[in-house]
Amino acid sequence: MGVSAQLFLVIVAFLVRRATRELHGIPGSCCCDFWTSFCCTFCTITQLVGQLWSRPDHIPGCNFDAGVAGMP
Repeated sequence: MGVSAQLFLVIVAFLVRRATRELHGIPGSCCCDFWTSFCCTFCTITQLVGQLWSRPDHIPGCNFDAGVAGMP
């Protein structure tokens, strides 16, 4: 993976982590979100998946009862 692809992944992970933290009311800071995303991007992605998976009732959760992409 090239440097630009790695940087893109870190930025996306940071933005999604920050948005998820704010959406779910998780305490933390923008600085913490950045450094966690920068130092361990895969940890960040794992945390995000776990958070979204554990709260399917909270949009945007993971609810597979509705079918593929919300289709009946």
